[in-house]
Amino acid sequence: MSSFQFGSSEAAKRSGSDAAKMKHHIADLKYTTDSFAYLLRPRAAGLTSSSALNSPLINRGYFARVSCIDILLSRFVAMRASSSTVNVVEMGAGFSTLYLRAVSGETSPPLPSHSGLKFYEVDFEDVLNSKKSALCTPLLSSSLPPLPNFHAADLSAPNFSSSFKQEIDSSAPTLFIFEAVLMYMDRTSSDNLLSDIASSFPDATVVIYDPILQKTRFGTTMCENLRRSGVEVSGMLSLRTLEDQLGRLKSVGFSASHGLSMLSVFSSVLTSEQRAHASSLEMLDELEEWEMIMSHYMLAVASNKEGDDDK
Repeated sequence: MSSFQFGSSEAAKRSGSDAAKMKHHIADLKYTTDSFAYLLRPRAAGLTSSSALNSPLINRGYFARVSCIDILLSRFVAMRASSSTVNVVEMGAGFSTLYLRAVSGETSPPLPSHSGLKFYEVDFEDVLNSKKSALCTPLLSSSLPPLPNFHAADLSAPNFSSSFKQEIDSSAPTLFIFEAVLMYMDRTSSDNLLSDIASSFPDATVVIYDPILQKTRFGTTMCENLRRSGVEVSGMLSLRTLEDQLGRLKSVGFSASHGLSMLSVFSSVLTSEQRAHASSLEMLDELEEWEMIMSHYMLAVASNKEGDDDK
């Protein structure tokens, strides 16, 4: 059975659209620098409410989400600086502007220079087509960087790498970014996808941002809200904790895995300057709610390369 059942695939697309809207919003508020989000927001037909857009708590949460991906991307490229080719693959990329921001010097920290850096975006064909039609216009074609390599795929399909390896140098160091993507897949299918990557790419690193429901009242409420919106939650129910997530990564072939709650990411991965910047933009009064929400999301990093245990 496909891991993206119809309801979950549609929910995944809505989530990607909502994320695009929120990232545009926090760029407008000067949390981040993103000169490209406005180009894609009209295509992002999500369900973000006005209350979400007006919430300092949610704004700061999205700032942390964007910032930690920026940081890990920069670290990965720096660590693989001696490699002639370095790949970055956004899985379920949706309307992300990460590539455009990165090659334009808008990520924080800026992306290290690397002549062999190649970006790929993977998503459903209709999502990629919508993104390309927004960016590939006569007016924009001369002002935008060259687009990344697009690969249309249903991540639930078996043996993802067999077709993808025809387009990418699988022997090169490759960073796979799963930003709120695996949460929409059932456990068996997401395990198979990660195992496929670990066995097919000899120097693979995965970054995963996802919720962790834990065994709390708040987690139960999250789960029910997701289920009502059409999300297949069985995968999340079997990966309730950070320890579950890290154990899964080792079981599918990643020799080194590390992770933190997003609450810890905000306090220890983001710089003091980034935290001060967020505080200068909006007051955050709901500290208990902030801690509760951020402790129910996690960031995990795993590698199958020998010697990456200290990463």
